[in-house]
Amino acid sequence: MADLARLLSLPLDIDVLQNERATLLKAISTLDSRRNELAPISKLSPELLSEVFLVIAAHSRISADHSEYLSPSELRLCTLAVCHHWRDVARSCARLWGYIDFSRDAPERVREALEQSKATPLVVQANLRSRHGLQNVLLALKDISRIECLDLGFQVSHFSALRPRLVDPAPALAVLRLNCDNSAVTLGPDIFGGEAPSLRELELRGCVISNDSHLLRNLTYLSVDEVPGAGTYTVLEWLVTLESLPLLQVLSLSKCFSPPPEPHLHELPLVQLSELFSLAMEGCIEDCADILNHLIFPPTPCLEIKCYRGESESDVASISTLLETLGKALNRLPSAQGLRAMGISWRLDGVKFRATADEGGDVSPSSEDSDFYLAFAPEPLTFGLTLAVLDALPTADVLVLDLSTPLCHCPPPAHWAFSADDDWAGLLRRFPAVHSLRRIQYDWATAVFGLLAPPEEDAEDAAGSDPDTPASVLQRPADRDLLLPALHTLGFVNTAFDIPAIIPSLMHLLRTRRERGRQIQHIRADFCKNVLSKMQMLKAVGVEKVQWDGNNRFEGEEEDPPFVPRARRSRGD
Repeated sequence: MADLARLLSLPLDIDVLQNERATLLKAISTLDSRRNELAPISKLSPELLSEVFLVIAAHSRISADHSEYLSPSELRLCTLAVCHHWRDVARSCARLWGYIDFSRDAPERVREALEQSKATPLVVQANLRSRHGLQNVLLALKDISRIECLDLGFQVSHFSALRPRLVDPAPALAVLRLNCDNSAVTLGPDIFGGEAPSLRELELRGCVISNDSHLLRNLTYLSVDEVPGAGTYTVLEWLVTLESLPLLQVLSLSKCFSPPPEPHLHELPLVQLSELFSLAMEGCIEDCADILNHLIFPPTPCLEIKCYRGESESDVASISTLLETLGKALNRLPSAQGLRAMGISWRLDGVKFRATADEGGDVSPSSEDSDFYLAFAPEPLTFGLTLAVLDALPTADVLVLDLSTPLCHCPPPAHWAFSADDDWAGLLRRFPAVHSLRRIQYDWATAVFGLLAPPEEDAEDAAGSDPDTPASVLQRPADRDLLLPALHTLGFVNTAFDIPAIIPSLMHLLRTRRERGRQIQHIRADFCKNVLSKMQMLKAVGVEKVQWDGNNRFEGEEEDPPFVPRARRSRGD
């Protein structure tokens, strides 16, 4: 009777039955396919499956901004919540439990993970200003002998709570990064009980450390930044410290120099760092020059120097000292690859010189070409000093010149850089191999066009034959050589191509360089207005390619919304 009742309850329509049957078959097929996808992984041995889990877990140690970043909570979900077999393997893998989020995980979860990870080396990274950060790190420091990387961001109040836990030896510690962002903390001789024999990487910000500290031994990486006045070193003290670090590969010293009590009292020693491949410094000109002058290092792929004048330093004398020292440092490199082998970033009173690899006009670290960026600050720097800086750098090999921000905070010609054509000519002559000139902006474009146009044999005849010849060309010496002879690409930004002064100067430049066999082949325009209307005109004078980003507005300017006419309503609506 029960079977008959069940049959009577079924739909009598055969179409309904067929639809329900199809739905059930689809659900069964889906379950089978999922089971089949996981079946090969489930057949792996526990040892191999553990290695797969560890490969996945490594993605929790990369930057959170990376597209492949996997949070520790997601890691637990994909290993513990799939099936019983995976859960059993994950729970038995001690190394997997060592991946802990000390900033975000609840203390109960951290305590469990520390127990499950057993004797696995720990990487402790945390911002102690987070909700559970301090409590979680204190839990980890109970077993400090397991920690191989300690990376903490904190304030002075946090360090007071940490200090009692930092007195035990740390035999496995290889990386120590401490960042105090509101004041300064002192790392005394008792830190880690005076024993951290495996330490190779030390990065300190806002921390005071004595130059005879046991932490400054056997390092391959040293970075010290923003040390308060009482904890800074003199150049002599830094050189003595560096003498004890012959294996150093990366060195960064920023805002950590103090003036000597009695200048020139002691002769500075020469320090050889034969393994060094990256050097960065920030300080007054004299300190940077002294360090550079007394370090002996191989040709380095990365040199970054940021300088500012000290209170007692004069313009000419101190800058000359630095330029001489910088020239010596650069001369240690192979001459032909001097600029290409290095990433140079040198700031001096707001003037920044930076070289990076480039290919085809776009920044690409793998290319052999070079970029040279010259950015002017609002405060003036004499043109003679600027040229002296350029003379100290191997600019003859530069292929792409980017005048990034010569845009004045006052209208031209008030800015010193635009006072005379001869100044610009003296600057551009130092870049004979440049093929691309970038970021030409509207307020100085005509001055550049006048310089780059070939010199006329007779300026008056040129004016008579071409009424559109710019005045800047007529005022230029007739015997001047052609500047940037290899130039074939112009890059514009924030320029309106309908400004009356722009097009005549640009057309004259394109026409005359084509006649001299120095044709401009490529024009690129970003955030420029009315480019489309001038494309045919530009191609008529030999430009092979005009590349426009389609933004008919200046950078940072809001584009007008498209006009949408309102529909007219009839009286009957």
